[in-house]
Amino acid sequence: MQKLSGATQLTIGLMLGLVVGLGLVGAANQPRPATTTTSTTVSMRTVTVTEPVYEFYAPRSSGVECEMTKTSTLCITTTPPQRAVVSANGTYTSCTGVACLSNPGLDTPTFSKNTTIDNHHFTCSIGASSTTCVAPNNRGFTISKNGITPAS
Repeated sequence: MQKLSGATQLTIGLMLGLVVGLGLVGAANQPRPATTTTSTTVSMRTVTVTEPVYEFYAPRSSGVECEMTKTSTLCITTTPPQRAVVSANGTYTSCTGVACLSNPGLDTPTFSKNTTIDNHHFTCSIGASSTTCVAPNNRGFTISKNGITPAS
């Protein structure tokens, strides 16, 4: 068998590299079968609080601010001005107008959607555009910029 010169070996190597490279480019340009991925799992984060009074904001886009205590949970929206309150015994009240509003405390946290806040007396679940708060007896409300819906 005859030994190939260095130049010949280099030429053959370059030609093989070119063939392999073109094959990879051709494979990359081939149509791929369509794939569809569907997921219905929503990850819900739970925040448990023990403060006597706990305030929080839902996402800014929802405009909802809430205050939870041992005896009641109150949520407001400023646009439109409205307030909803549920007490530990399940009594629900609502109010519309500027007189219904309150100011949040300093360092009030903002939570993202799919977060649940639980103070062992009430549970508030934050959605993309609304917040739902319920007492242990499942009485409560859902509040958003579109209004307040009592839950029974």
